[in-house]
Amino acid sequence: MMAGEQWEKLFKTLTRPKMRCDMMLLSAGGTDIVGRCLLTLLRQREDWMTWRDCINEQRFQHRLNQIEGAYNELIALRDDYHPKAWIFTHDYDRAVLSDKPIRI
Repeated sequence: MMAGEQWEKLFKTLTRPKMRCDMMLLSAGGTDIVGRCLLTLLRQREDWMTWRDCINEQRFQHRLNQIEGAYNELIALRDDYHPKAWIFTHDYDRAVLSDKPIRI
């Protein structure tokens, strides 16, 4: 989302004259690790390997650095054009289901 056409669209939106942005919701990053990108982060499993041995640590760390860089780019854009805007994100780790209603 922080590259190519998507970045250009975000930039054009944030820099519109008289644009007011109080908050941004970013739902991204999960498929940068899982999904079709996952296979490039893994090594072919052999019997002697632990789960940790199956991870290509160098590629995994590189991917995490790319994701961190994308978040930093978003923060920089926010700081440049809408410094008071809040950035909201989420993750997929340890989701806790609830039947309680929410109010936003």
